[in-house]
Order: sequence, then C-alpha cells, then structure tokens
Amino acid sequence: RAAAGLRWAVAGRSAEKLESLVASLPEGQQTPSVVVVKDAAAAPALADQTRVVLSTAGPFSLHSDALVAACAQLGTSYVDINGEIPWVRKVIDRDHGAAVDSGAIIVPNAGFDSVPSDLAVYLATRPRRKHGRPYWADIEGHVTMRGTMSGGTIATGILMSETYGEKVLGDPFLLGGAPASSSSSQFVEYHDDDVIDVSALDHSDPTAAVAPRINRAYWLAPFGMARINTRVVRRSAALRGEEIRYREFAVADSKDAAAKMARNALVAPEKLRSLVEAGRLPKPSEGPDESTRAASSFELTVVDAETQAVLTSVAGGDPGYDETAKMVAEAALALVERPRHTLACAGKGGVWTPSTAFGDVLVEGLREAGLKIADDAAELADAIAASEAGPLELPSGGDGDSAQKMSR
Repeated sequence: RAAAGLRWAVAGRSAEKLESLVASLPEGQQTPSVVVVKDAAAAPALADQTRVVLSTAGPFSLHSDALVAACAQLGTSYVDINGEIPWVRKVIDRDHGAAVDSGAIIVPNAGFDSVPSDLAVYLATRPRRKHGRPYWADIEGHVTMRGTMSGGTIATGILMSETYGEKVLGDPFLLGGAPASSSSSQFVEYHDDDVIDVSALDHSDPTAAVAPRINRAYWLAPFGMARINTRVVRRSAALRGEEIRYREFAVADSKDAAAKMARNALVAPEKLRSLVEAGRLPKPSEGPDESTRAASSFELTVVDAETQAVLTSVAGGDPGYDETAKMVAEAALALVERPRHTLACAGKGGVWTPSTAFGDVLVEGLREAGLKIADDAAELADAIAASEAGPLELPSGGDGDSAQKMSR
C-alpha cells in the first residue's frame, strides 16, 4: 500500500534469511535492500541510515534496546510490536527527553499489543473531547479471540515474569495514569484488574444489565494481554489529560470455560517453560501455519462498564501475525508518508502511545488495510448484527479479573 518510490530495507542478523525473505516477496514490489546487523554496537549506524525503524525483534528488552536508544538520540522515528511493559517504562524514562530534543517519534506497542485497545478507547472518549470537556469514563474491553500464540510471545511472557516479578508486572499504573481525583482509593482498587480469584465465579451476578441491541449472553474471564493493553490505555489517557477506568476481559460462552481460563491465568512461568521444553507449547521461532492464521480472528468491543452499552469495536483476522503486521506497518507508513503536523502528536518528538502519536491517521490507515473499526451508532449496529450470525469462539486463558457474568 506504500506510495510509489518508497525506499526501504530489511535488517537482521542472518544475510541468508534476509535474502530468502526478499525472494519471497510478491512480484511488482520494490525490492528492499538487505542490511546485516551483527550486534547492538551496529544500532547507531543502522538508525542513522533511515528516517523510520520498524522493529519486530523480540524480546525487545534484549534485542531492540540499543536500537530504540539510538533512534531517540539521532532523530529517527521508531515503531515496534512489543508487549514488554516494564521495558517500555525504561524506554520512557531513558529516551523520552532525547526524543523530544531530536524530534524522534518513538511508538512502542504498535501491534496487537496494544493498537486495538488504545484506538478503541481513543474513539470511545472522543465525542466528549470534541466539545472541550474534561473526560472521565468507566469502560471495559471484551475480547473474543480465535488463534494460536507464537513461541516468541510465550517466551517473552516467561522472561517478563522471571525478570520483573509480580510487584512490577502487577502495577496497574506502571506507565502512568494513576487517578488524581479525591476518589483515588476506590479508583485504585477498581484498577487492580490483575487479581484473579477463581472462587469469585460462584458469586458472579447473572442479572447484569443487558445493553441495547445486544442479546447474546457470555461470561468474562481473565485476558492474557490485559496487563499490557490496560497500561498503554491508561498512559494514553494521562497524556490526553483524561481520567478513565479501564479493564479488559476475555469472552467465554460458559461458566466452565471462564473458570478454565481463570485457572490457566495462574500457571507459573516455570510450568510454562516445562511445557515449552516438552513440546506442548511452541518454542521461539515456532508459530501457526498459514491455514491456522487464515482461520484466526479477533474482536474487541469496548462498553460502558455500568450500562454495558457498546461504545466502539475493532475486529480483524489473525491477531498475532497478519493483523499485527498491518498495524505496525501502517504506523510506520504514517511516519514516512504523512505530514508530521497531521499526526495526533503534531509531529513532536517523544515516547508516545499509538493513539497519542497517530490518532485518526492510524484509524484511517487500518480501515484501508481491512480492519473493521466502528465508532458510531450505524456502524456498530451493522457490526453487532453481523457478529450475531455466528458462534462465539473461545480465546486462550490469560490475565485480568476473576470471571464474571455479563449479558449482551
């Protein structure tokens, strides 16, 4: 989709693999250059040769740390697909000032972690923002997924758990967004969305409000990406001067399924590592094949926490590979092709989130790339009517609050 004449290159450690990648590209596309990067010492030279770096080299705390620092120093903009929130905290603290001075626009978390959540909440809060009013909101994200995680994603999750521990990973405000209001104690308790209590399943309220135009019942369970997406959303809100409560859940179609997902969320990292070593979970560099990806999909619905009324929705195909590639590529293309003043950040350097860096520019790009993003009543009515034609798919277990019954 890039404009004609775009000059680009692929970089990595193996010339053979890079050349094989280039050979696999469809005919008619401009052939990229190949840049071999042997170690972190080469990061400044790489950053100095380009305007924008798109990194998919994870774990990012190990393989992209020197690169993002070089970009911030040299004024080269940067996007990636990381889900390593403690590392993002490090990047903000270390590189934000340099990026402001150099003009580099640094945007971590520009893949499935956390573009859908960040843009959906951005759109949900926009109506009030347009009228210049300070915004406060109490909202939730409900995620339906069909797909398989890659070995790299699993390995990164294990690394995060073993490196940082629960005190850091469990901090709901690790990237900011802590409340400033007088109701802060209640607010913090509400935000503690990572406490998982399976026993709470027996006390869930089955009479929760039914939202207008939605009539299919489902259960909410812990979502594996909640500790990533909620942190990014809260940072975005803080950067926009908003105060919001945001939690994120996985969707299940039964109490038993929700309970299983809640138990899965409690699996210790050493147990996950043993499952990988035993071949029961994919290893790094292993992931779903093309047919599995073609059958994969996701849908995020953002709702008012009290009324369960739908505010926004984002849906697409395979989240971990196909749609993540679109998300980060559209972010990079926005930095290359769009005038800087048209971006949400107005071209100012710094460490941003996807919604605060790009705003509507990224929404438009992703719609053109095929993602379904609804943020008005007519679009949502169509999206809900279409979704009711098929059964709900069960996502894999993960992180979030104890499962609870909702209706739609």
